[in-house]
Amino acid sequence: MGHHHTIRLFQDNSRSLPHVLVCLSPTCSASAALGSAMALDWWTTGWLVLVALGLLWRYLSWGYGFWRRLGVPHPAPSVPFGNVADVMLARRHFSEVADDIYRQMEGQPFYGFYRVRQPVLMLRDPELVRTIMIRDFASFHDNFFHVNEELDPILARNPFFMKGEPWRKLRSQLSPSFTASRLKPMFLLMKEVCDDLVKVLQKEGARGELEARELCMRYTTDVVSSCAMGIRGGALDDSRSDMLAELRKILDPSTSSAVAITLSNMFPFLGGLFSVRIVPVEVHNFLYDVVSRTVAKRQHEGIYRNDYLQMLVDLKTKGYLDGSGQELASKTFFTDLDITAQVMTFIADGIHTSSTGMSYLLYELARHPDVQQRLRRELQEALHKHGGQLTYDVINDATYLDMVITEALRLHTPFSPMEKLCTAPYNLATPSGKTVTIPPGTVVILPTSSIHTDPQYYPNPRAFDPERFSPDNKDRTAKMAFLAFGAGPRSCIGQRFALSQLKMGVATIVLHSELRPSARTPKAIRVNPKGLLRLCRDGLWLNFQPLHH
Repeated sequence: MGHHHTIRLFQDNSRSLPHVLVCLSPTCSASAALGSAMALDWWTTGWLVLVALGLLWRYLSWGYGFWRRLGVPHPAPSVPFGNVADVMLARRHFSEVADDIYRQMEGQPFYGFYRVRQPVLMLRDPELVRTIMIRDFASFHDNFFHVNEELDPILARNPFFMKGEPWRKLRSQLSPSFTASRLKPMFLLMKEVCDDLVKVLQKEGARGELEARELCMRYTTDVVSSCAMGIRGGALDDSRSDMLAELRKILDPSTSSAVAITLSNMFPFLGGLFSVRIVPVEVHNFLYDVVSRTVAKRQHEGIYRNDYLQMLVDLKTKGYLDGSGQELASKTFFTDLDITAQVMTFIADGIHTSSTGMSYLLYELARHPDVQQRLRRELQEALHKHGGQLTYDVINDATYLDMVITEALRLHTPFSPMEKLCTAPYNLATPSGKTVTIPPGTVVILPTSSIHTDPQYYPNPRAFDPERFSPDNKDRTAKMAFLAFGAGPRSCIGQRFALSQLKMGVATIVLHSELRPSARTPKAIRVNPKGLLRLCRDGLWLNFQPLHH
């Protein structure tokens, strides 16, 4: 029986042929058939893979003719990332890639490009920016940013992300909270935090270098905790405070936050499918718990405090703010979730954005001792004029401080670019006179930092020169060529507060410290590619040498 399962070798000696295997077993025929089937399967699989790749390629490149069909100039896209491969691969910040395209399309008032498969229109002409943000605001009244209300209920109630009529209603409710008369009492709360800042400068500054953004985050965390939440943040006392630790989960750039934002905006279906949250659950619960307990305590004990939280409590109990003119209008009563959402808005703008701008300003002061010395002299003169205490009047009397802040925000714009959503068909005229109709749903980008560093509007734009914004020079700049706080009806509602805490913090530091570069101070800024804001990848390390008065 064994011979039925043997393989024998035969050789034809008459020919120079290699040995040939001859199978005498019935199973060999089955093996041959199986081999043929496998070969066929591999062949079929190969074709299926090629077809699948072709379909994927077609899907990814579908829509790349959008700008060509409209007659809008645009750089050539590449599959699969369009014109933003470096952004999607986390190699560069979006503002840097947008700046490259901005320079590439010089001479065009507007142009298109592709963010993966998404056609995006970018405006290059400040006058066109002004038209869209102010005159024709009705066709661009929404910001582009997708937030899933079920997954991120706090973020969805942020005025920046709200759209249409809900945004209009909320904006009208909140606007009275940011008038000069309502913000002035908060200077006393800011002054208390500035006193703590002086102690930190004397204690930690004497030890050596400090990371400027870290110091500024501790300062702004305590200011916002006091003014917006009615509590002591404790970040200046302890950089590991619970408040700052929780906020870092949403404020510090990370791969997870970058992925969450990308999925939510570029692929909202996938974001919803995988329940991707931009604000982590633990941060949501922490803020909601702190706010609801503070609100309950105020209501139960009859506590009244001149801060932003009190205004939100009034909206909860009355449905309007005293003196706002809304008493006769329909009332809208805030819930604790609404209050938490507005506190979160304050945190995002008042802590994150402000600390970024403030740290860049300190960086430039350290690198320009002449500017720093002039600013210190101005502040000392204003202090002497107003009784020796850092007050609202001192800050408002410091013209050079305004110039320095504006120039720092121009050169190092924290948030760029801004993104709007076209909400109605809109006609644009090309330089040749042709009319281009932009369809609703198109994303329109305002390249803030690119305009801020365009030599057409700012000679020698990479130089730090506060004189650009002196009383004699500031009117020479093209309108809408400075957009750090946006413009029009959707400009930053908290601009006054942001500038106030920025002025108080910078004045305190300059009056009590001499800023100098350290061994780790970067000579050039490399932007972290993972954050929404333009944060310095290497940190802004400076020496804060205490001044003794």
